[in-house]
Amino acid sequence: MRLLREIYELLESELRESTVVDLAVSFPYTGVLLDGGRLGVCFTVLEGRGERRDPPPGEARGRRADELARLAFSPTGIESSIGVAALSAAADPREFRRADPLDEVELRPDDRVCILGGFPQPYLDRIGAAVAELWVLERPPKVSRGVLPDWAVEELAPRCTVLFATGSTIPNKTLERALELSSDARERIVVGPSVPMVPGPFQKRGVTVLAGVRFTDPQSAMRVVAEGGGTRDLRPHSEKALIRLRR
Repeated sequence: MRLLREIYELLESELRESTVVDLAVSFPYTGVLLDGGRLGVCFTVLEGRGERRDPPPGEARGRRADELARLAFSPTGIESSIGVAALSAAADPREFRRADPLDEVELRPDDRVCILGGFPQPYLDRIGAAVAELWVLERPPKVSRGVLPDWAVEELAPRCTVLFATGSTIPNKTLERALELSSDARERIVVGPSVPMVPGPFQKRGVTVLAGVRFTDPQSAMRVVAEGGGTRDLRPHSEKALIRLRR
């Protein structure tokens, strides 16, 4: 939770001066569009979805962005997703490289890699072929064959040499614990469209690579989100944004 508060504090001035143009709560993503065409998205956390109280449906447009961004601290899944999306919209990275995190990170034959959250199968195949051990952890009920429940992070994160955490670990509040447990890892990468590209708070916690997206066509991307499109559907309207924080 402290991670999100630090991100909010760094963006607070920008958020107070920004206005919400549109909000889309869908699955797998929630999107917040701010004035100036700035879009942020976040994986939609469904736990506690019946408890959403803010913003009331139909009343997000025209509100100050900081009002939505503070929802990132909410224990309710959808509210938290709205808040993180608002933070990402305000972050709007300017200094980054258009690079794939797997091309940035050197994987070694003796590496033990822990992945938190859903990864595309081609990425899993590429990583698995390059390292000694690969552990994929997801939150139940998503667990399937070859995938472990996310509570296994307590046992596996301290043993890994490389940690990949998807952006979904930010709204569901599991990222900070994973970073604490993996303090001995050589590389710790936070990746995905849900990542607010604000380097300082992540670097402070030992993250080595921040890998998110920047939207090149925010309006089209927002339509994709509203219509239930996933990461692949967002690709024509975005570009990869990578920041190397430490080596």
